Amino acid sequence: MEFENRKVLFVDDDPNILRALKRDLWGEFNVLTAVGALEGLKVLANESPVEVVVSDMTMPVMNGLIFLRRVQNEYPNCIRVVLTGNADLDIAVKAVNQGQVFKYLQKPSNTENIINVIKESIEKYDQNKAEKQLLESTFQSTINVLIDIMALINPVSFSRTNRIKYFVTKLVNFLKLPNAWQYEVAAMLSQIGSVTVPPEIMEKLYSIEEFTEAESKMLRSIPETGYNLISKIPRMNTIALIIANQMLEYKADEDRIEDITTPEIIGGYILRISYDFDSFLSKCFTHREAYLELERNKNVYHPVLLDLIKKIKPPEMQKKKTMVAIRKLMVGMILENDVKTKHGVLLAKKGQKISSTMKTMFENRLTHDDIPEKIMVSIHKKISMHF
Repeated sequence: MEFENRKVLFVDDDPNILRALKRDLWGEFNVLTAVGALEGLKVLANESPVEVVVSDMTMPVMNGLIFLRRVQNEYPNCIRVVLTGNADLDIAVKAVNQGQVFKYLQKPSNTENIINVIKESIEKYDQNKAEKQLLESTFQSTINVLIDIMALINPVSFSRTNRIKYFVTKLVNFLKLPNAWQYEVAAMLSQIGSVTVPPEIMEKLYSIEEFTEAESKMLRSIPETGYNLISKIPRMNTIALIIANQMLEYKADEDRIEDITTPEIIGGYILRISYDFDSFLSKCFTHREAYLELERNKNVYHPVLLDLIKKIKPPEMQKKKTMVAIRKLMVGMILENDVKTKHGVLLAKKGQKISSTMKTMFENRLTHDDIPEKIMVSIHKKISMHF
């Protein structure tokens, strides 16, 4: 493993110690130094990412323990090491045991020992980074599998999630909310709770038919069912809570949207207005008519979101419609008609994006002569076709 280009920051209030460290470690690492904790924070801000921070414990203005806690909060990937004298040894050991720092070096420490500890720290940094990338990849794969399964089990519900996500993404961008991906994933999985609701009831969302009390109860259960399913997945608790709150009504005492600090609350408000707006548009309301329906129930929605969604136009249809043979379908095409079996069973809803799983399902059905050989799709500019 190459170490000479890896950034290591030493923080101490004694410039002589820092000069000696830089001299002794020249050629081993990319050594950065800072006199005191405040200067250390400036270096981290300018040089990020820094793989390892080695900090003295006893410093004026901000001691090493407080400094390293700041590093832990602001730069969680950075590996933290304490450089301590005998007087602070107990504190250093406690910090290691509590997971606040990775290792400690005791003053005075010879160069070989410092090099070994820093190399161990860099290896730990690389290990953590690899594990994080694996987790993120697994996390994304889990979401994709859930979306694919939902599209197959309940195509009526899934057909609207892309549209809901469109409005959610626009609102989140308008508000400049951090961790935008959480709201987008919540939108894509918002209807997963509908797996317990018969498809024919979900179909009524697109008509002017009234729901019975029993049917309304089923629809009201969708957020809770979705929460129960998603909350069991690691790292998905916030997303699960947003899904649970998707029917949340606005509380009149929350006038300033920036005062809502919990993502599950603002996420619930955003999902609610996006869901309702899409429902009206799906019933062939014009953009203006759909917005007027929202205004008639304006007490349900946060006024800031109600004002913003008025500015969001449905996505422009810059696409070409054509009949495509099942075996020539491409991932990313959009269905322009419902796809049903020859016995009338709905397989996929108009507006759904074709995934590799859906394409396989169609091909398998075609093998049994259960669906038409060609279906109507829209082809976006990014998809090149060769017939």
